[in-house]
Amino acid sequence: MNKTNKRRITDASLALLKATFADNEALLMAMRRVFLQLPLTLADVDTLTANFKGEGELKALLSDMFNPQIRGDEPFNQVIDLWMTLEVKDKDSESVVLQIKAKKTAINFIKQQLNKLFDLSLDETVKLKSLIDFDNIDDFSYTDVHARVMARNFIVQHVEQQLSGISMLSGTKTETVEQTIARLEKNSTK
Repeated sequence: MNKTNKRRITDASLALLKATFADNEALLMAMRRVFLQLPLTLADVDTLTANFKGEGELKALLSDMFNPQIRGDEPFNQVIDLWMTLEVKDKDSESVVLQIKAKKTAINFIKQQLNKLFDLSLDETVKLKSLIDFDNIDDFSYTDVHARVMARNFIVQHVEQQLSGISMLSGTKTETVEQTIARLEKNSTK
């Protein structure tokens, strides 16, 4: 079996990550602001516009990283989607339904913001701040409040994890793809 078949991120994807993100913290920070619906500076808009255009390979790669889908051609033990992160074992039905509500909201939000990365003019129907806007808390059930906070916290944590992963995978511009792979393999055996 070929080594490239043992990783979910292929050599070509890794090369694309390096070409786009190596030593480009400004782009990662602009992405964070889009995902967390924070105000963008003119520099952010320029950076995002220059790097994210159309429906190309980069959009597919980022979609796979932020909202992975089960396709069946993934390497063994690397099949994942965001629904798999639900903790349902030994949980009562009410707790599981709560998690499902939160995860559905989070997945819809992540999809929305992935599209926003590639088209900053798109409207955002799900607002991150609205998930924890409880000015009229009496209008919400306990389950809704709980699900909304869970969704919001998952979104923030997930965005940070993915951006951190992209930063780690992309390495530096002076590091070749082969050197990056060797570093990652060395780190994974620790």
